Amino acid sequence: MNKIIAALDGMDFKKSLKVLKPIHDKIHAIKINHPLLSHISDYKKEGYKVFADLKLHDIPNTVEKVIEWLIEQKVDMTTIHYDVGENCLERISILRVHIKLLLVTHLTSLKSDTLKQKEIYKTLTYNGNHPYNHYDLIISPADLITFKEYDPHNRFKKYCPGIRLEDRKDDQLRTATPQEAIKNGADYLIIGRPLWENSIECFL
Repeated sequence: MNKIIAALDGMDFKKSLKVLKPIHDKIHAIKINHPLLSHISDYKKEGYKVFADLKLHDIPNTVEKVIEWLIEQKVDMTTIHYDVGENCLERISILRVHIKLLLVTHLTSLKSDTLKQKEIYKTLTYNGNHPYNHYDLIISPADLITFKEYDPHNRFKKYCPGIRLEDRKDDQLRTATPQEAIKNGADYLIIGRPLWENSIECFL
């Protein structure tokens, strides 16, 4: 199974098609954000699954309307910030049959906050009828081992940014190699700059 989601951050549409062409059949999806939203239909015509990384964090009505628009555009997945709260997640949960909704907990670009993260993981993995149970996660690969303590049976699919072949001084603080991430439970690897700087075989 292809586990790589190619992040197109900072690229224009023409450049993105050029770099994607050689790896078209080796990736699971592409990740875009606001500058490339106008090209969703173009990417779909090229046969790509589209992940619109919007980190939605607003009142329930606004979040719902944005997701409905994404569904109309045939987007395959998008991100919701954990802090939108239970009411919002309950309201939009019906839309999950049309689009995969991923919860963003603690950004990979932020330093660890162990107490906060553990409290989030405890809430996420509560066994009752809880709205958080219905969503998969965006999670730093550095947090996978800790999360495993709360989700030993892998009920949640885990999508991991911050994948690096080596330690590098950039905007991602809590990173791991692809091998470490997969070993520790990552289901999908979200990779940007390192993917374009190296052969994709380094990440397979």
